[in-house]
Amino acid sequence: MLRKVEKLDVNYLNNDSLLSKEFWVNLNPYLNIENIFYDNQSIISYKNLAQDKNHLIKLGYLHKKKPNFKVPILSMKKSIGNIVNYKLPPVFAFVYDEFWYIQFQLQMLLEEFLDKNYKQLPDFWAWHVSSGQSGWAPHRDKGETSLFKNNKPKSLTVWIPLSKASPDNSCMYILPANKDNFYNKPKLNSDLPGVVSDIKALPAEAGDVLMWTQELYHWGSSSGEDSLNEPRISIAFEFQRSDIAPFNTFLLEPNLLPTFNERLVLISMQILQYTHMYGFKKDLVYWAQSYIEKYKEKLSLV
Repeated sequence: MLRKVEKLDVNYLNNDSLLSKEFWVNLNPYLNIENIFYDNQSIISYKNLAQDKNHLIKLGYLHKKKPNFKVPILSMKKSIGNIVNYKLPPVFAFVYDEFWYIQFQLQMLLEEFLDKNYKQLPDFWAWHVSSGQSGWAPHRDKGETSLFKNNKPKSLTVWIPLSKASPDNSCMYILPANKDNFYNKPKLNSDLPGVVSDIKALPAEAGDVLMWTQELYHWGSSSGEDSLNEPRISIAFEFQRSDIAPFNTFLLEPNLLPTFNERLVLISMQILQYTHMYGFKKDLVYWAQSYIEKYKEKLSLV
């Protein structure tokens, strides 16, 4: 039986704990693993989609407030805190059904902005930004190749805060597309592609949805040193149209829940992909490499 939540010892990667559903169920017993089934009744309905689409194309982003997700946002937030307390990257939250089920509920939006058969990219992450830390530095996700010439998106990023996100605890900041001198153009340098006064903060409440094109210039701000600030906890997904070449090695069907083993492969891929940003310990990187080599060929992900 797994011990109660505590900081793992140095041997936590040398055994099979992370491969065990029991480990994860005991860590966050209020969430599910391979126990939720997608239900079309959970897809969130939206009005004014044409207006939203025009906003996205003109400004490069969209903020939908409180779409009423049918998942336990507070429990998802808590689960990431427990994972971080175990000295594991928060991306391990994607072992749980709820972290996949939440994006399925955005099907109507994504069909409107991409196409009816849109795909999910195997690129996702989770953040736990504490006082004194910061989100990711200013960047573009995939750049101008992710847009058509008319600025319609070929791919999108969806970012969902599970806690309040404010300028005090690292909300998102953007340079709107219509203020970006290099939006959907060749980049001449890495300087701020506009003026500081045009930068826009996007404070958000837990359960809001922020969506942006993968050419939008954006970043997560620093969280203040004030220990009273709650951590900024959030997750993100990437999606693309079905009628273009894949932006990654393979694509996922957004309405199919990956198996537990498939999730661990995908999580391992994220760890390797972002090691250069986080400086993960060698034992974690080795574990991720070993898991991919051992299981990927046996799964339906290839």
